[in-house]
Amino acid sequence: MFHIDSAKCTGCGACSYICPEDAISEVGREIGIVEIGRSRRIEFIHGKLGVGEALRITQDDVLKALGGLPEDSLHCALLAATTLRETVRDCLALKKEPWKRAYRRH
Repeated sequence: MFHIDSAKCTGCGACSYICPEDAISEVGREIGIVEIGRSRRIEFIHGKLGVGEALRITQDDVLKALGGLPEDSLHCALLAATTLRETVRDCLALKKEPWKRAYRRH
C-alpha cells in the first residue's frame, strides 16, 4: 500500500494523473484566509497564507496566479517564490532563537 505524505505534497496532481487504478483523487483544502473590510472610505483586502503553504509556493504557482508573464520576465516569478520562502524561513528561525536578531547584518 502506498502513502502520500501530505506535508510534502505540492498539489501538482501528478500522483492522481499517473495512478493506473484511479485510486487517488484530489480535494480542496484551506491554504489561508482572505479578509475584506472597510475603514471610513477605504476598502481593503488582506490575505493570510498558512506558513506551510507559503513554503510550498513555486515559480509555476506565481505564474498561474499572474496569468503568465512575458518570456523575458519569467525569472521574476522564480525570484518572488524564492524570496517568499526565504523570508518565511528567516521568520521561523528568529522565532525559535530571537536573540539572533541582534546579530543580523543588514
